[in-house]
Amino acid sequence: MPLPKAGPLRASRGALVALVALVAALVGGESFPALGATPGSAASQKRFISVVGDDLQGAVDRAQPGDTLLADPQHEIILSKSVLIDKPLTLLGLRAKLAPKLGSTQLIIVTADDFRFADFHLSGNNASVSQAERASLIQIRGSRFVVERGICKDSAKDGIEITIVEGGRDVRDGVIRDIVGYDNVRDHISISGLGRSGLYIRNLVVQNIRAYRSRSRGAVEVSDGTENITVQDIYAEGCVYGVDVQDHKRPGEANVGVRIFNVFTRGCKHAIRTDNQPTTGHRDLTLRNISGTDWPAGAIPMQVSNTRNVVIDDIRIADGKEIDTAVFIKNCHNLSLQSATLDRLSVARDAIRVEDSSRIRFRDLQIDATDRAGTGSAIRFAAQSAGVMSRFDVQGVTATGQANRIILARQDGGLENYRIQYPKALVDDSIQGAGGRIVD
Repeated sequence: MPLPKAGPLRASRGALVALVALVAALVGGESFPALGATPGSAASQKRFISVVGDDLQGAVDRAQPGDTLLADPQHEIILSKSVLIDKPLTLLGLRAKLAPKLGSTQLIIVTADDFRFADFHLSGNNASVSQAERASLIQIRGSRFVVERGICKDSAKDGIEITIVEGGRDVRDGVIRDIVGYDNVRDHISISGLGRSGLYIRNLVVQNIRAYRSRSRGAVEVSDGTENITVQDIYAEGCVYGVDVQDHKRPGEANVGVRIFNVFTRGCKHAIRTDNQPTTGHRDLTLRNISGTDWPAGAIPMQVSNTRNVVIDDIRIADGKEIDTAVFIKNCHNLSLQSATLDRLSVARDAIRVEDSSRIRFRDLQIDATDRAGTGSAIRFAAQSAGVMSRFDVQGVTATGQANRIILARQDGGLENYRIQYPKALVDDSIQGAGGRIVD
C-alpha cells in the first residue's frame, strides 16, 4: 500500500511559543529573530528573549522595543524590588511573587506604551504588609496595552492598577480581559485617573473578570477621572462590591461615559456602587443586566448617586433576607430604570428609594418585598434637602408582599410635576405638589 503524501506541518501559536522558550533555555537565554522572519525584514528585528532564573529586570534591559520576553511558568520568581518596563514589550508566562514584609513595592511598573502581558500568575504579600505600605501587583501608566489570561492574588492593594501619576500623561486605549483575582485586599482591577490635574484614563475595555474575597473593595473600580470605560462580564464573590464608580472628594474627578454590563455578585454588599460627590460632574452612566444573591445584612445591591444621565436596565435582585434597600438612587437627574425584578426581599427601609432627584422614569418593575420596620414601601420618593424634585413618571409597577405602597414624603424641599400610575389606595402622597397626578 503506498504511503500517504505528507501534508503541511501545522502548529498552534502556543506550541510555537513553548518551542521558542525551550530553545532559548537550552542556549542559555540567547535571543534570536522571530520565527518565519526573513533577514532584513521588520519581523526579523523582533526577537524572543528568555528570562533566565530570577533576572526579569535583566531580560527587560537586554530587550529591544517590540521584543517578546518568555518566562518559565513553572518557576516562581521572588522579587525584592519593582521591575521597570519602560519600552514596548510583550511578556508571556510570568510567575512572580513579592518577597515577604516588602511594603510599598509593586512587582511590575509599566511606563511604556504598547505593552502586552499574558498567561501570568502574580502573588503579593498581604499577610506580612500593613495597609499603610500597600501597593498593587502591577501598575500600568502607559497607553495601548493588552493584559489578558492571568491570576492575581494576595495583593496588599490592587491586583492590576491602571493609573496616572503626578507629572504623567493621559492613559488611553487599553484592554484587560480574562483575569481571576483571589484575596486581594482592595480592587482586583483598579482604573484611577488624575482628573484633579486634568489627566484622564480613556477608552478602556475590562472584560471577563472573576473576583473572590476582597475584604475592602471589589472586582473593578473606575475612579477619579475617566472617560469611555466599558466593564462587562463580571463575577464577584465575598467582596464589598462588584463594580464601583467613584471619586475621592476632589474637584475634576468626573467619570463620564462608563458602561457596565453583565454583573453577577454573590455574598457582596453591592452589585453596583457609586461612591461619589454631588458636585464632581459624573454623567452618562449605563448599567445593564445586573444581578446577585446571598446578600449580607444591611446590603444595598444597587446604590447610584450624584450622576446625570443614567440608564439602568434589566436588574434582578433576589433572596435578600436582611437588606437595607434594594435600589437606592440619590441626587441623580435624568435617570431611567426599567425591567427590574426585586424578588423575595426583606427590607429595612424600602425596596426602591429615590432621594433629591429629578427627571426619573420607572417602567416594568416587579417587586416582592416585606418590610421589617413596618414603615417601608415598594417605592419611596423622598425630598430630603432644600429644593424641588420634579418630573417623575412611574408606570407598569407590580408590587406584592407587605411592602406594596408608593410613598411621596419630604423632610425638606418639595415635589412637583409627577405622574404615578398605580392603585390610588396604595399611594401615600403627603406632598401633593403642583402638577402631581396619581392614575389608577
